[in-house]
Amino acid sequence: MRNSSLLSIIFFIAIFHQNSKADLPQVTLPGNSSIAIQSAKGTRAFMLPGKIESYLINCNKNRLIAWGTPRHLTNQSPQSGFVSLFDLRKQSLIATRQTPKGVMSVNYLSDRNSAQLILGYSALINLKTGAIKYIEVSEEDTLEFELCPIFSGKSYSRQ
Repeated sequence: MRNSSLLSIIFFIAIFHQNSKADLPQVTLPGNSSIAIQSAKGTRAFMLPGKIESYLINCNKNRLIAWGTPRHLTNQSPQSGFVSLFDLRKQSLIATRQTPKGVMSVNYLSDRNSAQLILGYSALINLKTGAIKYIEVSEEDTLEFELCPIFSGKSYSRQ
């Protein structure tokens, strides 16, 4: 009797684990300026305001930040960029923001509420609203970044 209960528990855990892996959204870049999020609910595609250079998914696998260069550069903003924040579970775009400089890198913070944008200086993007707050160099020393094993699809870089 104990063995059958143990086998039932192991079977349930295996099925749950398999289903939870299948529910993880898959991200593809069907074009230079588009991103698609595919899950059991279907596929949602989004057009972004320029060429996607990179993206990074957080350890919880529920947020994706994509960044790149705008389609139309002007003399007034030759180095500008954009950053787009997605909710992967809801397959939705939370926000797209223009940045005064191109984003070079992104680091998710261990508090899971923000991510650091490296633009030659630092800014924080709120992972719920997409609001960007520029920070002082002295504040950078207090940032703690999330750490997790690399997983399939965690990041993309065009370089």
